[in-house]
Amino acid sequence: IGEMLRQMVAHSVKIVFCMERFDVPGTLYVDVDDAQGGALTARYLLDQGHRDILYIHHLMRRREEAFLKAAAEGGATVVTVDCDDFNLQNGVDVIRNLIARKQRIPRAIACVSDVIAVGVRDALREAGFPMEDFVITGFDYLSFMPLLERPFPSVYQPAYEVGRLAVNNLLRAVSGERVSSV
Repeated sequence: IGEMLRQMVAHSVKIVFCMERFDVPGTLYVDVDDAQGGALTARYLLDQGHRDILYIHHLMRRREEAFLKAAAEGGATVVTVDCDDFNLQNGVDVIRNLIARKQRIPRAIACVSDVIAVGVRDALREAGFPMEDFVITGFDYLSFMPLLERPFPSVYQPAYEVGRLAVNNLLRAVSGERVSSV
């Protein structure tokens, strides 16, 4: 993807990424502080008394690194599982695979996204686990969160604001203004 981006920039195509950073000169990004969100999630679980945590991640390396660092500083043991995508089925599959391999499932489960967290919850319910035994966290605070029977803690990402700022920066860049990444 890097070569394609470099060619686009060479042809004066203006590119602004939302919630993602690529190391390609000439591109811009509007991002959230993933590291802070990862650390906040770990500290939340630590504050709840959890020292044995399952962390389900995908692609968000700054978030993962900060989560693992904060968890380690708090004396937690973290089992990490990488999933294939940000979808509900991946959360289901992670739990089903742990059960199939007869692996213990920590009572604190941190998920890289709300959608994955819902899949985790569904798989635990399907397997007959009492939900009150688990703390599941998400990330994004998607609009459906308040509608859940038992909402779970989630790190809020201001997606609308990030998108608005990205479009604004793109329009400014296209009009010739000098714009910086944020």
